[in-house]
Amino acid sequence: MEKGIPAPKGGHRWSRGTVGRIMRNTTYTGKSYAGKTRMEGKKRVSCSEADHVLIPNAVDCAAFTWEEWELIQRQLDRNRELSPRNQKLSYLLSGRLFCKSCGRKYYGIPVHGKPYYRCSGRVRLLSDKRCASKTINARQLDEAVWTEVAAALENPRTILAGLQQLKDGMNQEGFLAEELDRITKRIKTLDTEQERLLQWALKGFPEETVIKENEKINHERTELQRGIQETEKKLEQAKDSHIDLEKVEELCKIASQNLPDFGYTEKKLALETFKIRVWIDGNTAKLDGVLPVPSEVCAMSQQS
Repeated sequence: MEKGIPAPKGGHRWSRGTVGRIMRNTTYTGKSYAGKTRMEGKKRVSCSEADHVLIPNAVDCAAFTWEEWELIQRQLDRNRELSPRNQKLSYLLSGRLFCKSCGRKYYGIPVHGKPYYRCSGRVRLLSDKRCASKTINARQLDEAVWTEVAAALENPRTILAGLQQLKDGMNQEGFLAEELDRITKRIKTLDTEQERLLQWALKGFPEETVIKENEKINHERTELQRGIQETEKKLEQAKDSHIDLEKVEELCKIASQNLPDFGYTEKKLALETFKIRVWIDGNTAKLDGVLPVPSEVCAMSQQS
């Protein structure tokens, strides 16, 4: 708007929705795909990512790099999780509560005017087999989880002492990326070697020699492809466990002075910063994250 660029439908003002769709669209990274939707009768439905087809050279100029786009998605997801969405009832653990039984997320739902959490696996539209997990009193669970998190934050020295260990773990991400690049280059080298074998065969080299060498190459390629899968999985795990160390240090300083005054927003920020997740297993809530908190919180009152 500052540059006077007109909005897509005309006019000077760009809506948040339009900008939000731009930031979610991979086309603005220079990657445009066909086959995202298909017609089923008169209805247009979304296709799985496996059916998407990359259109080469479809975009002349990208607005973001792929790395920037991934960072944008993470921030948008965090913003969505932290937003109270103008709810009359607050759900501190929204977006961080999971069912141990079916693996789905819990969502906040009012029951007789009081906040509760319910497993989304109980919704028939999401699953043919309904999850048997019961609805949980949100206020009781929120209070129990925050009590444990607050107890850890009361001793910020313990948290800060583990920052070096976290940094070492984050350095592994760079190592894994280098290893993935090395394996990929080796596979390209094998492709070249296999092409050379084909030339040998055309020039009349002994068939047994060519077959034997080709088998060695195929065996190595299989092992390398397995290595790629394992390395990609480890790299994804390393990215998921990424934590903003500066934000941790700042939050620890704030907590050391104002922890009793933490409101809903500050508590949500703390849970997000420390990657706190809560798994509901029967009547017990189990925590994981980067804070030194007990893995098991407490038994909770539930409704059928």
